[in-house]
Amino acid sequence: MPLISTLGSAGIQAYGTAGIQPGGSALINAVGAGLSVPASGNFAYGTGNFTIEMWIYPFNYNEFANVLWAQTVNRPSYFLIFIQQNTGQISFQFNGSVRGTSGNAVTLNAWNHVAVVRNSGTVKIYVNGTGSGTASVADDISNTTFAPNIGRYTHAETIFSFNGYITNVRVAKSSIYTADFEPTRTPFTRTSQGATSVQLLLNHKTSSAFLTDSSANNLTVTNVGGLSSFSTLSPYTVPYVTPASVIISSATVTPNTVSVVEGQTITFTIAGTNTANGTYYYTIEQAEGAASITAADFTSASLSGSFTISGNSGSFPLTLSSDLATEGSESFVVFVRTGSITGPVLGSSAEITISDTSLTPAFTVTPASINEGSAGSFTVANVGPDGTYFFTVLNGTTANADFSAVSGSFIVSGSTGGIDNGTGSFNITTVADRATEGSQTFQVQVRSGSISGTVVVTSASVTVNDTSLLPFVNPQFLNIAELAGGSAGYPTTGTIQASNLGPAGTYYWTILNFNTTNADFSATSGSFTTSTLNGIGSFTVTAVSDTVLELNTPSEFQVEIRTGSTSGPVIGTSGFLRLWNSSLGVTVAPNPASEGNGLNITVFTSGSDNGLVTGQYWLTFIAGTASAADVSGLPFAFNVTSGGNYFINGVVSINSIDGAELSETFRIGVRQGNPTTGPLVGQSDLITINTSFT
Repeated sequence: MPLISTLGSAGIQAYGTAGIQPGGSALINAVGAGLSVPASGNFAYGTGNFTIEMWIYPFNYNEFANVLWAQTVNRPSYFLIFIQQNTGQISFQFNGSVRGTSGNAVTLNAWNHVAVVRNSGTVKIYVNGTGSGTASVADDISNTTFAPNIGRYTHAETIFSFNGYITNVRVAKSSIYTADFEPTRTPFTRTSQGATSVQLLLNHKTSSAFLTDSSANNLTVTNVGGLSSFSTLSPYTVPYVTPASVIISSATVTPNTVSVVEGQTITFTIAGTNTANGTYYYTIEQAEGAASITAADFTSASLSGSFTISGNSGSFPLTLSSDLATEGSESFVVFVRTGSITGPVLGSSAEITISDTSLTPAFTVTPASINEGSAGSFTVANVGPDGTYFFTVLNGTTANADFSAVSGSFIVSGSTGGIDNGTGSFNITTVADRATEGSQTFQVQVRSGSISGTVVVTSASVTVNDTSLLPFVNPQFLNIAELAGGSAGYPTTGTIQASNLGPAGTYYWTILNFNTTNADFSATSGSFTTSTLNGIGSFTVTAVSDTVLELNTPSEFQVEIRTGSTSGPVIGTSGFLRLWNSSLGVTVAPNPASEGNGLNITVFTSGSDNGLVTGQYWLTFIAGTASAADVSGLPFAFNVTSGGNYFINGVVSINSIDGAELSETFRIGVRQGNPTTGPLVGQSDLITINTSFT
């Protein structure tokens, strides 16, 4: 059988050839006897895995304390493997307390295989291939000051030793056994049974190799006190204890490919040996030295799962996520386990490499800055898989009201070669508002699934150029009058000009009375249009003459500009404008009057600067229940040259008409310019004609 030479890098020798026996052992049969190696980091395991195994041939359970392995000297127990007195069970002791004891005992005067294995923080003791005594020992075992001893231990001046033969001592920083096994009938090597990171290997092949470490470390081995001796007795020449029958289960894990791209499905075929029908488990573990594998790399979002084996065969698929992250190539290995996802490993796959087919999504925005009222085109590339995606506006200094829509969907297409390199585009339109707020910024996020889904990519900041101006209401007049050409020459109609209103379209105006009334204007509201963004529109306001004699100061009003309707939001207001009074007052005496009475009429103004037009005026008849035949002297023309009072006495009188009449009424009005068509600019109170009798 092959064996690594006792020299560190020497060639392989073989047992059974001429002059070379198939191994021997160390006979330890005196108090204090045993072997020792120097303290070093080779026996500092940290929190990692380790295996300490050997073949032993015990003479009894009751003498010398039967220590097999000790990493401590002259102090309370630190790290011991020993045979329990009287029971023959193997115990593992750490820091002064027993942490695990095997369920089965070693057999006296026969060869037994003993192994203590820590795997992922759990220690299990194997006797002749059967594991038991499982205990959680996740402690940091890193002491480098204790020289390991084989078959001996000292404490408080007391020396304990094993009594029997020991051979094939192997110590590794790996968990060689994770399930029950059948001990090998050939000497250990550095790699047999799948061993890795072997720190010490004592085969005792010949007396000259009695103190030789066959591991790559080539450690110095000392025969303490010269009390131990070489023996040709070995587990390979003398029948050893027949262990309980162990049925070894294993599995060959074969993927249909070992090189995949994101989004691809791998099928794993499982060929079992001695695998009972039922549920088994798999775990996905990162390959040594590879980039980190996470659950997000698989569509199942998990690094473990279960499947069924029937008739020693089974299978399961794994689908790689087609993510959007650019993380480079990754590698993983799949382990098949029994019992649970942390149970013994039955087999593992070859290393599988994932080629990263995703590219980093990228935004292109055209133009780089957007004017209010204009649209920006957003193109996103390297997105996949193809399909529907969503966008949302991420406000910086903007608000939702600054956009015609702040979310929506678009289509990504064009991915080729199994790579998520599709392209999609959408537009976002800004609103041309009327506020002058300066430049503003926002970002756009692309999401998958919905407008509240996972963010795929976020654009850089986009600038909105403020193209809106503050609306301005610019009257082309300050004064209008009830009659055109008053004392200051004011017109009856004035033009209002509005600018910087926003989008082209229809706008509305309304009169805001201060001490005017709606009756003072021919219209108090209306509409006008603009044809360009921030354009100019105009309309007119016209005063009407009335018969109400207002104060001798002008009345004031404002004009408001609105959107939507004459009751819509106000976007601009003029300053105060003045409406000048052109009305005349009229008094008549006597009142009531009788038939035959002459009337004394006074026409007066409210002041000298009230917008009164100088010129010819007419007293006219305004019917009530009386008729024009009841009054003589009308119409009567007179001239107004300035403000003041005008007396017209005796010209107008009540006619005497034969026959009895009831009481009747009428008014005397004043018209400007024409007795019938001129504007009525004043009127008297109601004049009563007394009842006449025959």
